[in-house]
Amino acid sequence: MTTEEISNRSFSELRRYVGIMWRIHQEEFDLLSSRKEKKLYLDNKIQECGSRISILESGKDLALYSGEPAPSEQKIAVYRIFLSAMKNSNFRLNIAYSDVVAEIKYLQGIEPVPSNSMTENKNNILKKSFNKVYKKINISGKRKPHTAFAEHAKIELNLKRGEAWRKLGQLADQSKGENQLKLPYWGLIYLKRDKEKNKLRYKNTKFDGPKDGELITMKAFQSAWQRIKKQ
Repeated sequence: MTTEEISNRSFSELRRYVGIMWRIHQEEFDLLSSRKEKKLYLDNKIQECGSRISILESGKDLALYSGEPAPSEQKIAVYRIFLSAMKNSNFRLNIAYSDVVAEIKYLQGIEPVPSNSMTENKNNILKKSFNKVYKKINISGKRKPHTAFAEHAKIELNLKRGEAWRKLGQLADQSKGENQLKLPYWGLIYLKRDKEKNKLRYKNTKFDGPKDGELITMKAFQSAWQRIKKQ
């Protein structure tokens, strides 16, 4: 999520979405008695946010909670930051709200993050969580699209390796080298299947021929999968 994308959403709209979504989940949360149960609940909701973002990115219909305002990738990402703040502040609601508000303002360029808020956390957990969902990786960099997708599938979707490879193949079938799609953790891309089994091809523009683009082999995907460690 870039500063420009966030600016397209008013501050009050993002804050309102976070407030309504927490009211939807708070009743269940308050019934939990132990810290372990509460942290597990928040972890599940954080993971659910990642899955919901992926559904929106794929263009599929998203099942809404009763009373949930119209969602978007940006709104869900901000709510995901709030949930992380709740978990990392030991369920202190006022700190979670102030941290997510400070983060929105910071990313909008309205004001710096207060020194008594997120910056006290030397690991800057909220900013990492935010960037994790929307980081952009250049094709010319060290990372490759199959590595980016493997991270998304393993961490966000909790898929098994074989399932993740099949899903990447399904995306290649959708693109067919002609239809641009948005690959999670990567960005816009063209994909297609290679003539050889267990090989895909990718390119940042439309394909010109059967051997055009860069190869993605199943072996390379499996190797990338092994290198990715869940947090």
